[in-house]
Amino acid sequence: MELHMNAPATPAHWLTTIIHYAAGIDLFPVEDTVFLEPHRLRSSLEAALVDTAGRVRIAGALDRRLAFIERTDGRWVVGDLSGLPHNSRAWPAWACGRIKLDTPGSWLSLATLSEPAVYRLSRPAVLLAALYHPEYFPLPRFPLGAADHGTTVLINKPLAQGLLTSKYDPAHPPRFGPGDHRLRKAWFTPQALRIIHDGLQPVRDRFGASPADLAPVMLAYCLHRASNAAVLVGFTTPEQVRQNLTPPARPLTSDDVAFIRDTVSTLQRRLDAAGEVFLDERQGAQP
Repeated sequence: MELHMNAPATPAHWLTTIIHYAAGIDLFPVEDTVFLEPHRLRSSLEAALVDTAGRVRIAGALDRRLAFIERTDGRWVVGDLSGLPHNSRAWPAWACGRIKLDTPGSWLSLATLSEPAVYRLSRPAVLLAALYHPEYFPLPRFPLGAADHGTTVLINKPLAQGLLTSKYDPAHPPRFGPGDHRLRKAWFTPQALRIIHDGLQPVRDRFGASPADLAPVMLAYCLHRASNAAVLVGFTTPEQVRQNLTPPARPLTSDDVAFIRDTVSTLQRRLDAAGEVFLDERQGAQP
């Protein structure tokens, strides 16, 4: 069987091809939203292939989902749902010698998986990934490689202290008390708040303009960005607790996730071009 082939056009087509090589049958269409939920995708495949294939594992971040389907002869078919070749991925150290691909130069390959590898793909460890690094604006840019290492991601400060919810008005920037660490950050100055406000306009146009609209959307976006992701959200009022626990007005689609990713990436570039994140501690640093 020759598995090195040109990649089809969409994740659904890639998945159909993976299923065909693993189980000899053609399944689906699959609704787009299933690709955002790895456990749901795995469950639906296991149910559909119960009589024609073995175990199923789904790994990797949304950008580079991996589907592992065990054939009845004990070998595995491994497909990258992005269509990129396996050897373009930074495979984790634990995979060396445990996941052996026949054709690493293809997006689709037969493979031999050791039982420790299957176990690792089934029960990821936990990684605490802080978004609030001092050198970066805290957009949801946690390491996508975490899922590739078989880890669960706990996303800290996913709303960037309110900056991603249009909480702050650049015409009336916030004032913070003495000693507040936000006094040192350019993100809370009028210039940066204007960049953030303007950069988030497409998101407000699509999902709503208030923090109550945007907070659930941004939290859902973070949860969709990696397998087994969780968010660690702060609050100061009961209303913020209710806001954070309220789901978006509608479930996010794969198009929504891509839209948010592209929008915040553009915003990030504009902030990077505006200068350093930290301000010198000086009189008048706060507007």
